[in-house]
Amino acid sequence: LLEAAPEARELFARVDDALGFSLSSIIANGPEDELTKTEHTQPAIVATSAALVAVLRARYPHAPAPAFVAGHSLGEYSALVAAEALTLEANKAIDDAVAKQQPFFLHFAHFAVHTPIEEDKRFVKRYLDMGLPPVEARYASLIEGVDKSIGDVLANVEKHGLTNNTIVIFMSDNGGLAAHTRAEPLHTANAPLRSGKGSGYEGGIRVPLIVKWPGKIEPNTVSHTPAITDDIFPTLLDIAGVKDADKIEAG
Repeated sequence: LLEAAPEARELFARVDDALGFSLSSIIANGPEDELTKTEHTQPAIVATSAALVAVLRARYPHAPAPAFVAGHSLGEYSALVAAEALTLEANKAIDDAVAKQQPFFLHFAHFAVHTPIEEDKRFVKRYLDMGLPPVEARYASLIEGVDKSIGDVLANVEKHGLTNNTIVIFMSDNGGLAAHTRAEPLHTANAPLRSGKGSGYEGGIRVPLIVKWPGKIEPNTVSHTPAITDDIFPTLLDIAGVKDADKIEAG
């Protein structure tokens, strides 16, 4: 990444200066680096995401861009830029597959909603006007940014006439933030579920799982069968008709 994108190299240097440690050492040494065992791990993840965003931002200079990463002013580079830029990339991948008359698999993992809880300037005002505490207004604006992104992708699928031949799975890798930052008392933001992300309580591990499969799943139905993210991969292989799926390793 650093070799391919000079703007990312500059951003890494600025993040190093802001955070007070060398992100490059974590990238070079991975899990063996002592910094990965300290409180620096989360800022490093945010900074790495920001470096990717720098590349996307260079490609899409007109995408909306809030101004902060990890609490430090980094100009136009922000993880929030990814909500729009990654949507453009996702739709481009779909367009390319359609142009080549190929089936496609799109794994679209947003950076939002994630710390730092910085506002999406396109949407935050309405939540402030509703009287939400500032941090909750920012949180809600991030959710709306993801919501818009999903809508844009589904609209593109519809445009290509693929809605009835496309399976859509929407899910989260963990529960909502509840252990810090939020305006509610600690561990109550996901009530009635207890706690949130990072917790073994239901607030941390019970997440949305929405599946749209035209002709197979009736709209507005609910399944009470327990599921886990590890179920998704073999399920997709089965849907795709992959033979000897048990010999395929997920990596």
